[in-house]
Amino acid sequence: MKRRQVIYSPEAANDLERLYDYIVGSAGVARADAWLMRIESHCQSFDMAAERGTLRNDIRPGLRVSSFGRRMTLAFTVTPT
Repeated sequence: MKRRQVIYSPEAANDLERLYDYIVGSAGVARADAWLMRIESHCQSFDMAAERGTLRNDIRPGLRVSSFGRRMTLAFTVTPT
């Protein structure tokens, strides 16, 4: 397996910030911290298994999607490097 660097797009980073704020407002800081740590850990695991998920060339060439938990879908692309 090839190790790759995981890079968040500015839009993804903004989504994570907004999600954090939403969770803080509805469930508190501790729950928001735990969720974000789980999401970021899951995303970081793509460094060694980047080609997982479902390829969705019908939406955009190279786009892959993967579910997280029962309510979230992560969309990402994989580059050769």
